[in-house]
Amino acid sequence: MHQQIEKIPRSARSASRVSFREITFNDLEAILELLCEGFPRRTYQYWQEALARLTERPLVAGFPRYGYLLEAEGQPQGVLLLLTAVVDSAVRSNLSSWYVRQPYRGFATQLVQLATRTRGATYLDLTPAPKVLPIVEALGFKP
Repeated sequence: MHQQIEKIPRSARSASRVSFREITFNDLEAILELLCEGFPRRTYQYWQEALARLTERPLVAGFPRYGYLLEAEGQPQGVLLLLTAVVDSAVRSNLSSWYVRQPYRGFATQLVQLATRTRGATYLDLTPAPKVLPIVEALGFKP
């Protein structure tokens, strides 16, 4: 007697093991690794200093201190730093330094959607790489 095995689509298998959450202080070492991998022109020390500055910045209520990560296989596989501040009583949040490892790139837009979900804030990407411009435009960002 043979059991019938239902074939589960690859995207469904991947989705079941992918999650998104705020970056915590305990994630910083793994995030440093991702940032160095995704932005090889920047040094480890550069990213250490950047994360140290984020640690020291005033926290804006309703926004994460560092940003968000995509987690799979028990490890961060994607990162999006979110630099948020109150400027002239308006909340401005810059999406910075986002990178997702190749096997999980299909989930990158979900990471951006999570980061931009709070109403009443202005979201910016002040320094998008040329290859990112079509993505941010498709997500509704305007020059």
